[in-house]
Amino acid sequence: MPRPRSIFLCLSAAIQFMAHGASAQTMPTDSLGGKTVHVFLPSPGIDTLWIENLNIPMKIDAQYWYSYTFTHAGFYDYQDGFYFSNPSHNLLFSKSGLGAAEAPRFLLSDFHGSKEIWIIADPTGPATAPPIIMTSAPKTVNILNPWPATAPKLIYGAKTRNMTTVSGHCGWFSALILDTTLAKGHFAEIGGAEAFGKSGFGSTEDYDFTFLFAQKGPALWLNTEDNSWTGTWPNLEGTCQYMLAMTVRDFSQAHPDFDFGSLTGNHLMKGVVQPVLGADHRPVLNPANAAQDPAIAFSHFEDWWATDSTRADPLKDYESCYDLPMSKSNDGLWEYDSYRDGQDHGFWPAEGAGKNRFSETMASCYLKPLPDTSTWVTGGPQRNGNFCAESHASFTYETGQHFAFRGNDDIWVFINGKLVVDLGGVHAPMSDSIDLDKLGLTPNKTYAWDFFQCNREPCGSALRIKTSIYFKQALPLYGIAMPGSAPGSVSIEIWKRARGNGSCASIGTKTDSLKATNLTYQLFDAAGKLVKELANGHTYYGGITIAEPVIALDTSKLIPDSSLTAGDSYRLVAFEAAYPTVEVGVTFRVPSAASVLKRIRVPAEGSLRKPRYRNALGRRVPASEKAIHPSWNR
Repeated sequence: MPRPRSIFLCLSAAIQFMAHGASAQTMPTDSLGGKTVHVFLPSPGIDTLWIENLNIPMKIDAQYWYSYTFTHAGFYDYQDGFYFSNPSHNLLFSKSGLGAAEAPRFLLSDFHGSKEIWIIADPTGPATAPPIIMTSAPKTVNILNPWPATAPKLIYGAKTRNMTTVSGHCGWFSALILDTTLAKGHFAEIGGAEAFGKSGFGSTEDYDFTFLFAQKGPALWLNTEDNSWTGTWPNLEGTCQYMLAMTVRDFSQAHPDFDFGSLTGNHLMKGVVQPVLGADHRPVLNPANAAQDPAIAFSHFEDWWATDSTRADPLKDYESCYDLPMSKSNDGLWEYDSYRDGQDHGFWPAEGAGKNRFSETMASCYLKPLPDTSTWVTGGPQRNGNFCAESHASFTYETGQHFAFRGNDDIWVFINGKLVVDLGGVHAPMSDSIDLDKLGLTPNKTYAWDFFQCNREPCGSALRIKTSIYFKQALPLYGIAMPGSAPGSVSIEIWKRARGNGSCASIGTKTDSLKATNLTYQLFDAAGKLVKELANGHTYYGGITIAEPVIALDTSKLIPDSSLTAGDSYRLVAFEAAYPTVEVGVTFRVPSAASVLKRIRVPAEGSLRKPRYRNALGRRVPASEKAIHPSWNR
């Protein structure tokens, strides 16, 4: 049976400009001819605006920005105004916002005698809110997010403005300055946990935006690494993605609990598992409820969460690891969407090198998104869709957190060992959401998050997670930092968890660890350029010693040369050659003759706050030049 994905608001990929009014035979004293309209419309799925009357597409200036200059021929008074529409005319954008109303329309009088206007759908408000019309280009304030696990907001006076991601610049957030009275302001973590102002972290002292705009220009960029402003992007990127490790088990289509052939319809079954997680951190079957639908089998439920390739056919399964890329969405939340991010609009974690040990595939399928919610796309490429996946992590609860989910087939999510998402059975992708404020959790306390999914009908596979929560997982390679006696010195002893390889080692239940061996050591500059390969048993630049599994750094002893420059920042990393995406590292600045580093900052394991790790584009990015930062993840 085809597996539809849940539908969320996705607008048509085209909008048309529409104008109505007086005949061109009556020449007005003023006209739209030669005037330019700029439109900012950050609505999902929209990538083109069209001029309906002339069938000419509007110019795409940047993400969500469109413009059109009216020609003198044909565009005159138009006293009835103009508005925007998608091709089927069932989605309109007028002065009343995005919706079904074409009135009130935009008028010639909105130009107030100027040659240009900017029509802006406020990106921090609902798309249905009335747009803002300006006769001068809005200014922008951009910030390198100092809280990568969440998002920043702009605070000015008694007002607060949420910020959106900047397309093409990982880790940056932006605010359009739509309030012309804004003169001063500072930033805060979106939940209000911490401020960032003129004096850096913890500061609520306002920046003088009036002065900065006059000095730097209409676009301001705040590099929070050194608290400096520029008028152009400073060629620095931050954190906008992390990997959520999953254990995946591949099953045969002949398994009695998988691939039900001619099964049709949705077979949602609630209460199939007990409301409390088992002692082994696995779901516990509720036999009575599991028998409620005879078409759906749970005969070998315990095997879904245990790996045994020696079982007799067709009950055996094979285990592999999958890294789910959680990326920043435009509103600053963490999100994975298989329709957008996955191959053939699906979630296929049991594919790739060394996977699909049964060599079984089936033609894939998916359901089209809004506004077409009834059309199945079938007969897609062959995919392996019989699998179960699980992931385990922890998170720090803060008020206001939410978790939204969509997928198929069986889906169970536990928080603090208690069932919060219950979508068992074989069904089309279904949605659920959780307001964590209603779970009785204590703010600033750490809780367990356990996720389980089985795709048992192989045609379609969908998964979407969107949340304000950053899920922390214990990484397989980690460092124990031991600050030295001298200012600017530290030693890091590197350990490896015994279970599994790569990121899959992070989600096992075993905690035994071994000292790491056979590591690769490299030194990079602040731009991510490799400076030197380092070997075990040697000292470099007088202050870097590799004595596996220990990295020892004493910045006071560093001797600068042509490859190590005083005053510059560098990053020393260690990783296993087979798993280069997981590293232990330390970022440091080479002191000048007149300065010595006096502060060492060691973040908690799994922390995303600082330093900034390898970003989604695969480039290394610099961390603070004011501290030494041992870290555990690239």
